[in-house]
Amino acid sequence: AFRKTKGEVIGTAGAAPGASTQLGVITFQGSDSNSWEVGGQIEARSDGAWSNGVAPTKITFKTCADGLSLDPRMTIKKDGRIGIGTESPSGLLHLTSSEDGAPSFYLENTHGNGNAATMKFLKNGDSAAASDNCGRIQFAGENDNVSPEQYNFAEIRGSSQSIVDGDECGALHFELLHDGVQKSIFEMSANGQGAVAQGTITFNEQANDYDFRVES
Repeated sequence: AFRKTKGEVIGTAGAAPGASTQLGVITFQGSDSNSWEVGGQIEARSDGAWSNGVAPTKITFKTCADGLSLDPRMTIKKDGRIGIGTESPSGLLHLTSSEDGAPSFYLENTHGNGNAATMKFLKNGDSAAASDNCGRIQFAGENDNVSPEQYNFAEIRGSSQSIVDGDECGALHFELLHDGVQKSIFEMSANGQGAVAQGTITFNEQANDYDFRVES
């Protein structure tokens, strides 16, 4: 066990650790033929001030790339959020990189059959309803404001059209930002019920002035 108190003898309960206080470290060393060097580290640190019955903690994994500098690679925050390349994740999983064309996310299947890897967005709750958003992919960036603001410039969204047992139907929506407002550009939906299903494709539902062109 690793124990940490503030201003007290180790092993004696005393003042609670403050915010961002190191609680314990596991260090991995190896010889570079001249001396023992640290190549990896797992560190536990307070993720906020501790008090009676309150112990917020984060765990950070560090490695050396080149040289002897230990760099944080993955952090697990007190609320379970995971940051890879960032110590301040904005979501449950947050990947950050300063390299060109990165970060990259791979789903690789090496089985010999014809089935590939799957990414599934699942909307699961007790109050399901028609037109629920089941999942979305957003393409975001910043504008040129003096204090840059983040916008979703494009979005692909899947939704339920009907959740009636036996007559389930879905829709796929494509949206773009136009003059600062998200607009529906293209939609595919399966809106039939019963034995005969009918599909609908809708362009420019909100009557915005967009050109439509098909090239070969």
